Order: sequence, then C-alpha cells, then structure tokens
Amino acid sequence: MTAGGTSTSPELPDEHGPLLSFAVPDDLLQAAVSSSHAEEAVADLKLMPGVGQGKPPPIMGILRKYGFAPVTLLTLGAFVVAMLDSGIGVLAPDVQRTFHVSDAGLAAAFFASSAAQIAIGLPVALASDRGSRVKVAAFCLFVFAVAVPLQGLVNSIWLFALLGIIGAFGKAPNQTTHLSYIADHYPPEARAGSGWGSGRS
Repeated sequence: MTAGGTSTSPELPDEHGPLLSFAVPDDLLQAAVSSSHAEEAVADLKLMPGVGQGKPPPIMGILRKYGFAPVTLLTLGAFVVAMLDSGIGVLAPDVQRTFHVSDAGLAAAFFASSAAQIAIGLPVALASDRGSRVKVAAFCLFVFAVAVPLQGLVNSIWLFALLGIIGAFGKAPNQTTHLSYIADHYPPEARAGSGWGSGRS
C-alpha cells in the first residue's frame, strides 16, 4: 500500500524470461553424481549441450543385461518397412505404366498411402498405451506383410492405393509403439543408444 492509501500488486516475473534464473555449478552437479554411486548410469557431464563432448554410458553392457532381441527385432521391422516403402517409390514409373494412369492419378494414389500413416498412427499409439505394445507392433507388421504382396497382384490403381493405405500400418508404430516399448524395456541411460528400433536410423 502506498502513502496515499492505494494498494499496489506485486510485480510478476516476465513471462518471456527464463524459468530458472540460476544454473547448477558443474562441481556441485559432479558431487551429486558421485554421491549417487551410479556414475556409469549417468551420462558424462561433458555430453551436455554447449559444454563439449564426452564418453556416453556403455551401451553394450546394458544390452547384454537387458537383451539384444527387442532392439534387434524392432530395428529389422523398421528397416524392412522403410526399404519396401522406398522401393515402391523407386518403381513409381513402372507402376504408372502398368496401370496406365496419368501423373495426377499416380500422385493421388501415392499421396493417399502416405497420408494414411498419419490417420492410422493415432489409433495405433492409443492402442499401444492401453494394451500390449508387443502385440500392437506384431499386428501392424503382419498387416503390412499381407498388404504389400497383394499390391503386386491387383490390376487397378485404386486397389493398389487401398492396399497401400492398409500397408501404412507397417509405418505407423515406428515413432510411437517402438519408442514406448524401448522406454519400458531399457533403463533411461540406454534409451538414446537403443533408439535404433524407432526407424530413425
């Protein structure tokens, strides 16, 4: 309250300013890491952005302890889907000649297949959160494995596009189901290095 009797509200911090106005000193952070007795499970402080490069946590020991199978199978699944998807793109001129379609028709068919990944991705992500991520990933890969061979048997560009839309199930779980499973199966210090199964490699 001022001398004239009017009240004043306290000044609020700038909403565009930093959330924290301080930084933890490196020596204090290092002491905290040392006292945790888990130095091998914590990334080297030098790996932090802006402070140089250092040695990451040993990934091989973590994979030996928690298993190679999950990240290997997810990586192979993502690799097969990515390679077949790229192969169909390379064969676009042959697809166009086979079905005798215009450039616009071919573009529409390929666009429908690509856009379907977005539409299918949301229910796949929800199913992964509410059920078994292993079953969701296996189901999506199975649908993809059935749809892609059938694309080579059809004689209509629109059936080809429809099967491409169904085949989008193969790509849908790469950034959702796969990453969620890796986060569940591996400890935090291993997740960055075991992210190969997400299809980003």
